[in-house]
Amino acid sequence: MMTFLPEPDDGVLLDIGCGRGDFINYASGFGLRVEGVDLLAWDTPHNVPIRVGNFLTMELPERYYKVITAWAILEHVRNPSAFFRKISRLLHEDGRFVFVVPNFDAPGMRHACTEDVPRHLHLFTPRSVQAHLHNHGMEVLKIYHDDSLYTAYPFGLLRYALLRLRKRQLR
Repeated sequence: MMTFLPEPDDGVLLDIGCGRGDFINYASGFGLRVEGVDLLAWDTPHNVPIRVGNFLTMELPERYYKVITAWAILEHVRNPSAFFRKISRLLHEDGRFVFVVPNFDAPGMRHACTEDVPRHLHLFTPRSVQAHLHNHGMEVLKIYHDDSLYTAYPFGLLRYALLRLRKRQLR
């Protein structure tokens, strides 16, 4: 995850959906000042600042954060546009928003993502990501299409293949 972040400077990193704070604890070891927010109060073993509650209604300083991260969170929220809007207000003028979402344009996701419904409330494509960012005054600097952070489980593709085979047999 650290490889996707800009070089550390004097700014603050905010991690949305930080859970126990494992990532921000690790990032703090690189000299980053860190904060986290999460909907749930986890029993964290780390000494990092974590705010608990609804990110959309939290009072957070505007134009303050140099980096905001959201690792596989946005596909699970009810209103991703509201998240993009709030993030754009919280980012420093030269801040970066680094996030991961499944790519629904990828053939494997298109056929395998049904295993994630209803956990995945929204499906993203590069085009929809660009639209969200553009609508809220942000721009895409780089999009990665790889499995360096998360890999998809093959269960959905296996189910898809078996269902296609079954349909052929029924004909």
